[in-house]
Amino acid sequence: RRVTKEAVHSMDPLQAAEEQKKLGNEAFAKKDFEKAIQFYSEAIKLDPQNHVYYSNRSLCFAEKKRFAEAKQDAEQCVKLEPTFVKGYHRLANAQYELGELDAAASTIREGLKKDPNMPDLSRLLRKIKAKKAAIASARKGKQTNVSESMRKEIEEMSEQYKQTGRDLQEVRARLEATAKEQRRIAVMSNEVEHLPEATPLYQSIGKMFMLRPREEIKSTLTENAEGQEKRLADLKSREQYLQRRLHSQEENMKDLFQSLQERDA
Repeated sequence: RRVTKEAVHSMDPLQAAEEQKKLGNEAFAKKDFEKAIQFYSEAIKLDPQNHVYYSNRSLCFAEKKRFAEAKQDAEQCVKLEPTFVKGYHRLANAQYELGELDAAASTIREGLKKDPNMPDLSRLLRKIKAKKAAIASARKGKQTNVSESMRKEIEEMSEQYKQTGRDLQEVRARLEATAKEQRRIAVMSNEVEHLPEATPLYQSIGKMFMLRPREEIKSTLTENAEGQEKRLADLKSREQYLQRRLHSQEENMKDLFQSLQERDA
């Protein structure tokens, strides 16, 4: 439901800024970039410290080929929030379109420090390298074997991809072993719980079995179960990270293969 201007004026400034951003998003989805710029500009007036508004307006300026303004907004975006990786991509893209290739490459390297697996940054960096090589080749008046450097990059990326795959296999093996241990502890806990009270219980300590009180055995099993639960959560988190990394590396290699094929065609 569209909010009226009167309602916006009666809102808290931060809330009103968010409403303007929503209107900007709607205009952007309709490819009405001029209207989107107006809404994002209103949002910035209401909340000039929100980096997302500058990022969104930068993208609109880029869509309108107004790259100097796109660059200015992207610079403000990363200044306000240095960990916002999209801001570095917005800035590097504007710099690239303005012919500032070295500055764009430097911006990308800063962004990759925040997120080494962002495919948009890696893709743009390869684009910059190819353009710089083409410029250098044109200046020398002869062909430069860019394909060879691309093939070398593919080899390096392929090795990284294989290593990530090996890491993922190792984590999955540890996950399976941890889940198996977790089930074993659950079975033991259930058996201890249902044993007659008079049953003597022993705990293995090294190569020995020591008589222990029932409550101490139960406490130990509970602690072990909690430890396995935490280990399982950590391993699942690691597995998800490696899956994302593997997918990102695969996409990067596909992009590089495509660039190589286009050059060799």
